[in-house]
Amino acid sequence: KRYAFDTGFGITIRRSQTGEDGKLRYFTLSCTRAGKPNPRGKNPFYGKPTSKMDCKARINAILHSDGCFQLSLVVLDHNHVVSPSKSRFYPCYKKLGLQSRRHLELNDQAGIRSSENFQSLVEEARGYENLPFGERECRNYIDKMRRLKLGEGDAHAIQNYFFQMQKRNSNFIYA
Repeated sequence: KRYAFDTGFGITIRRSQTGEDGKLRYFTLSCTRAGKPNPRGKNPFYGKPTSKMDCKARINAILHSDGCFQLSLVVLDHNHVVSPSKSRFYPCYKKLGLQSRRHLELNDQAGIRSSENFQSLVEEARGYENLPFGERECRNYIDKMRRLKLGEGDAHAIQNYFFQMQKRNSNFIYA
């Protein structure tokens, strides 16, 4: 994953198999642009954009009895342009860390707007290029946290709902 990030392309797990013991037996990591492009959606008159370019870059790894993985196939040639400066925009590398999430939550509780909240993270990281996520991920996280919070009267409404469900169905149990 570090090699792919430094080189400038995204990766995905194309295939994997686990054994009966639950251990990973083999896996295939491939470029996110692997696969046949299919620009048609349900309506053939409106094209659907696709990032697939039938890229053959991939790595196959097989687990041996000694517990080590052996690379059985390595293809590093891409049929598209790769850019290390743009690798942080691939979804597989966007990660909102625990410290950043806590920072966002505290600033949101203090009433700081989303854009200012994100700018404080940019200043702390000393630039946009040093953040492994964008403003959209911050806004989505804040929205998710706001939706999960219970408001005034929500707990009472949930309790009433469970009580009504128990009246309808004697097998329904809540604590």
